[in-house]
Amino acid sequence: MDLKKDSIIKLFFYYFVPALCAMLALSTYSTIDGIFVGKKIGEDGLAAIGICWPIFPLFIAFELLFGFGGAAIVSYFLGKDQSHRARLVFSSIFYFVAIVACLIGLIGFVFCDQILDLLVAKKPIGAHIKELALIYLRIIFLGTPFFILHPLSDIFVVNDKRPILATLAMVIGSLSNIILNYIFLFKLDMGIEGSALATLLAHCIGFGVLVLHFLTKKGKLYFIPRFSFAAIISSSKTGIPESVSEASAAIVMLVFNATLLAIVGDIGVKIYSIMMYCGIVFFTFLLAVTQALQPLASFNYGAGNFVRLKQILFFSLFMVLLMGGVVYGLFFILIRIWLGFF
Repeated sequence: MDLKKDSIIKLFFYYFVPALCAMLALSTYSTIDGIFVGKKIGEDGLAAIGICWPIFPLFIAFELLFGFGGAAIVSYFLGKDQSHRARLVFSSIFYFVAIVACLIGLIGFVFCDQILDLLVAKKPIGAHIKELALIYLRIIFLGTPFFILHPLSDIFVVNDKRPILATLAMVIGSLSNIILNYIFLFKLDMGIEGSALATLLAHCIGFGVLVLHFLTKKGKLYFIPRFSFAAIISSSKTGIPESVSEASAAIVMLVFNATLLAIVGDIGVKIYSIMMYCGIVFFTFLLAVTQALQPLASFNYGAGNFVRLKQILFFSLFMVLLMGGVVYGLFFILIRIWLGFF
């Protein structure tokens, strides 16, 4: 594929279709995870996961701060045929994010009780829900490096012109999560621990598939024994908009959970947890557009094709408006069927 000359529509769908498949796989396993928890553990299990849910957007916000900005810089250098500089940026970001992710996980595990109090804004919750939430949260913090490095690797694999591999990794991870969730919950009766562990192992598997691409040097991006702090600063500046946007989602969830706990109690969080699964599916389509747009826009910006860049942006905006309207309409019509799954 020639990102400078091929048809914009052809290139867009070359990246969009694998991205959509990957995101649908992610949203499917997340939704089935919720269905399994609802059927096996009940409403308290859904409420516990709903309370812990803001942690995941915060993980993604941290990853996007360096990953999205770094990927834009990497594509820029690849567009200018400066692969050595692209590898330096990629390696620096990966090393830095891996170290900080380990520290975040350690701190989160040690101060799990205090973090849970913050997640519910110190509002009273049922003892059973609190117990389940603490168990779930501890396992999630143990796997922090994988929850962050998996999507980070996905972004760079896509920018290394391997969108199908990124999709394959996501599908493998999603299928692993569904299978492990079923085994841990229904066969081994592991409860909320099984759900959290299945989610963690799925991310480990997905990350393993992606990191092999860099270790085997099958593309232009691979690890080099060099580090540039300047690359970290530059990527964080570029990634701030995406990071803030994702962090705001966590804040919205926190506010909703705290407000619902204060007004209607535990039942409010249980209902909101189900609706969050609806939101995951909705935003899947919009995020797939951004994943298709980013490598195309960054590459052509680096190549100096500014007229082509505008055409790419306008087409992406059209796709966002089209799919947003279609998906919203489908949920509006089929919402009762959706709620029945849980």
